[in-house]
This record gives sequence, C-alpha cells and structure tokens, in this order.
Amino acid sequence: MKTKSERLTVLSDAEQEALYGLPDFDDAQRLEYLALTETELALASSRPGLHTKVYCVLQIGYFKAKQSFFRFDWNEVDDDCAFVLNHYFHGESFERKSITKHEHYAQREQIAELFGYRPWTADFLSQLGQQATLTARRDVTPGFVVAELIIWLNEHKIIRPGYTTLQELVSETLSAERRRLGGLLTEAMDDAARTALAQLLVRDDTLSQLAALKQDAKDFGWRQMIREREKRALL
Repeated sequence: MKTKSERLTVLSDAEQEALYGLPDFDDAQRLEYLALTETELALASSRPGLHTKVYCVLQIGYFKAKQSFFRFDWNEVDDDCAFVLNHYFHGESFERKSITKHEHYAQREQIAELFGYRPWTADFLSQLGQQATLTARRDVTPGFVVAELIIWLNEHKIIRPGYTTLQELVSETLSAERRRLGGLLTEAMDDAARTALAQLLVRDDTLSQLAALKQDAKDFGWRQMIREREKRALL
C-alpha cells in the first residue's frame, strides 16, 4: 500500500470538502433536505430516544444532500439540530447524548435501504476499476475521472467509498493508462521518430524545444504568427 505522501492528489481540498465534508446548510437548504416525507419521518421516529430520533433526521437530510454518511458531534450541527427540534419535536426536552456506534450503523443501514442504496464493499472495487479505466481513456485529468466515478456510483446507487480508496484507485488507473499509452507509442514509433522526439526533449537554457512548442503565442503579431506556422510544420 502506498504511503499518504506517495498517493496522487486527485481532488483539491475544496473538492474533498464538497464530497466528504459534513454538509453546511443554509436556511434554504434546511428546508430542502431536512423537510422529510412521511416515510422518512416514520423511520426517524422509530428510533429509541429523542436524541437518536434527531440524529436520524439529520442523517437522512445529510444523505439526501451528499449520498453519504457522516459522524458528527452535536456542537457541529447546532443550527440544523435547532431546525429539527423546532419542526418535528417542538417543546420536547432534548439532551445531547452520545450516539452509540451500534445506533449509528443501524441508522445507516436503514437509511440506505430506504433510498435503495447499497453500502460500499470491496466487491464493488473491480467494477469501479473498470469504469475508471474506461474514463481515463477519455481524459486523464484526475478530477474528471473522480467526477465520472461519482456519477457512476450514484447511477448504480452505491454509496461511495472513502477518499483514500478513491485516491488509490484513480492513482493506479492513471499510472496504468500512462504505461498503456507509452507502450502504444513505443510500438508505433520508428527509429527516426524516436530520434526526432529526443531532439525535442533536449534542454537549451530554460526550455526544451517541446516545451517551447506547447507555449501559446503572446499576441497576433506577424512575428508570432510566423513562429506558430513554424511550430505547426515541425509538429
């Protein structure tokens, strides 16, 4: 297994937060996600104790928002908790008791079943890997691959794995795709092409010729346009 420093960063901090961070609802989002149907409210109301009922309402709302589950402390969800108490349990005495691990996972199982989702297991890794391989042949940008995998998981109603699992899968997929493309290039190129490419990679001062070819023209002046024509001819 790769160490944390060896793994490819496939999502920015903001993207990780968007997928894996606890939802931060504004007033409109609370009305959207914490307004439960009769079936959803019946599930929450079936839990033992007011604190577990409130926790379940929040779990349902957060799942609807992100198709994922979260562990959270009461002080992290003050405004959401106040909304739930006011709308569904008005006037009842609420104590911020801890939620047991058993209760947390029991709620997860029932909420996933309610929405028709399957919990992530290692059995799905092969299917997700195949999807990642196909996606990488379209675009090797890590963020694009992750976005397509999330779409695939949601379409198949599979709860997404943790970030480390996703990170390792995408890293390995992109490495394999680079090796595949490298093999295809090796087979397709003759000695003359290899020599020409090697010359492009030779550095002179600060830029290799290949790097210079990739630079965009600074303007539309005639000198720059002549250089663009020369670059095009060389390519």
